[in-house]
Amino acid sequence: MSSSAPEQSTSATSFVTPMNTTLSTTNNSHLQTVHGLQLLNRLSERTADQDYASRCDIVLLEDVLKKMDDQFFLQERHVEDLSTQLKQEQDRNHELQQAYSIERKEAADMQSNVHELVDCMSEEIAFYTKMEKALRNNMAILHERAITAQTERNAISTTLQTTNRELKSEQAALDEAKMKISMLSAELLQSLEKRPESDSVSLQHECTLCMNADVDALFPCGHVACCMTCAFKLPADNADEFAARCPFCREKGQFKKVYFA
Repeated sequence: MSSSAPEQSTSATSFVTPMNTTLSTTNNSHLQTVHGLQLLNRLSERTADQDYASRCDIVLLEDVLKKMDDQFFLQERHVEDLSTQLKQEQDRNHELQQAYSIERKEAADMQSNVHELVDCMSEEIAFYTKMEKALRNNMAILHERAITAQTERNAISTTLQTTNRELKSEQAALDEAKMKISMLSAELLQSLEKRPESDSVSLQHECTLCMNADVDALFPCGHVACCMTCAFKLPADNADEFAARCPFCREKGQFKKVYFA
């Protein structure tokens, strides 16, 4: 009995052990199944989340692509505008280059004209410098001439003053001579009045200068004052030998010979 009991216990133990093993295996399998199901649920949830996230990402990507398309369209339009502006700028640059070339040519022409003007001005400056020197020389000559003319004028003025004084003195002497002649004429008339008639008749034809010859020289004033010989001896004012002053009235003129019957 005692031996059988251990055998029974051994057999029971051996039977229980596989059962425990089976149960443990079953439990492990169940646990693995549950764990797998949990994992599957998690995976499904994660997959659903990923699908949702992917859908959201796709929507976001579609929005981004749409925005990028809009931006690309705007950039294309901007590029077209820039191309148009670039073409306009190129045209404008071409026009500016043409204008610059024209202005450069005009500047070259103007520079050549300026050089010509500078040359002409240099020639004119040299000419005017010569003219200035000539004018200064002429001014110096004119100044010297003016000084000489002033000196001559002063000399002429002095000469005129001297001549005027001499003329005044001569006029005074002439007036004195006229007075003496008048006095002598008066005395002569008085003496003629005192003489007999025959003597007065003879004295009317007697020369008043030489008192010898008969009068026969007629002056323009009408006086028959002297003979021709004395008339030629009278001082003449010019080269005409028949021109002299009347001894009576001092009138100048040509005298003529007259004949008495």
